[in-house]
Amino acid sequence: MIEQFNGKMLEDILKSKDFVGTLSRSMDITRDRGYETSFTIAKKAGGSELIYSPYIKVGNENSVGGLIGLKRAKKNYEKATGNRVNIMNPNEDFVEYCESKEPVKIPLEITDYTKFFSNRFEAEKYFPLIHFHTHPERAASPSSADLMNVECMEGMAYIKDIFSKPIGIIAGKVPKSDYAPLMVIQKKDPDLDMDEDVLKDFSDAFYKYYNKVTNPNNFYAELIFGKSLTPIMKGSSVEAPKKLTDTYNVGILAFDARKKKIITKNVFVGGNKDMNFSEFGFSGEIEDEE
Repeated sequence: MIEQFNGKMLEDILKSKDFVGTLSRSMDITRDRGYETSFTIAKKAGGSELIYSPYIKVGNENSVGGLIGLKRAKKNYEKATGNRVNIMNPNEDFVEYCESKEPVKIPLEITDYTKFFSNRFEAEKYFPLIHFHTHPERAASPSSADLMNVECMEGMAYIKDIFSKPIGIIAGKVPKSDYAPLMVIQKKDPDLDMDEDVLKDFSDAFYKYYNKVTNPNNFYAELIFGKSLTPIMKGSSVEAPKKLTDTYNVGILAFDARKKKIITKNVFVGGNKDMNFSEFGFSGEIEDEE
């Protein structure tokens, strides 16, 4: 069996009603509450079927995932009520507080999980393909933790010998712009292991790259003078964009929240070319389970 994913499939997903609607809900929560949000899309190995995570996760101002949202809700609940709560065994009042004032997760109804999990062997054929999350009030470039999350996705498939190249999408904010930037990232070689120090270097390089491709002043200043006008983080041993794009596929999209539409061009520097979706394709043979 062959696993195949191409650029047209990625473009179709990102323009689909399900993705745009879920992205829009995630970004609304981030805008209204200032918390990071996330969701994941999985793909059936050797097929085209997709499933969405059952929830949009809601974190805190700086991160999302795990118990981060619950810990944020616990802190705010205890501050507001003066009552302590055990998040591993919450009382009804805390649950109601989360549902009405401090959401931890927002249900998605795209995938019928009752039906999906009725066939365990069918469910085991899916692997994580796309992870989306938001950055409130800041750049759409990935942190080292975000890059580590992409690393971890590579090993999450139940089918151990599946070849996949997971994709991360980060939504941020550009000052004085009507559009939200979306940075699309994918490691080119899933077998390339990188430790925390290397990921930190790449995170700094992504930040530098992001500042160039979303800020017209930086973009044209670098074209003319070879140097950005905005001070960039120091200490990175990775030069962007050369070494960055040797290791990662990187693309910049935009989201028009008013029209609920993905724009496939880099509108932030007046780009007129579509993102190269074909770079994000991959294929490989899947070994049959014995």
